[in-house]
Amino acid sequence: GGLGGAECGSVSGRIDEFEVGVQADGVAQVRSGSRGVTDVFGNYAMQPDGGSNAKRLNYFAAQLRKRGWVTADITEATHSFYFKANQE
Repeated sequence: GGLGGAECGSVSGRIDEFEVGVQADGVAQVRSGSRGVTDVFGNYAMQPDGGSNAKRLNYFAAQLRKRGWVTADITEATHSFYFKANQE
């Protein structure tokens, strides 16, 4: 098993995180998330990501499928709460 991750920043100051954990049995768990932002008054808020985290995970899943892994995409049918909260 093991854990790896990456942090991506944009010119707008937004930071996204991507993590992969591989269990001893070979099952991989992935997570992609956007950090919340703090406004000039110190108020913390999560902002919609416009679907960027699903796009990132789906890209990663497609690359794994090309290498023989079995994985599913993030879709509105499988993750309706995410898509409702992050509509563009």
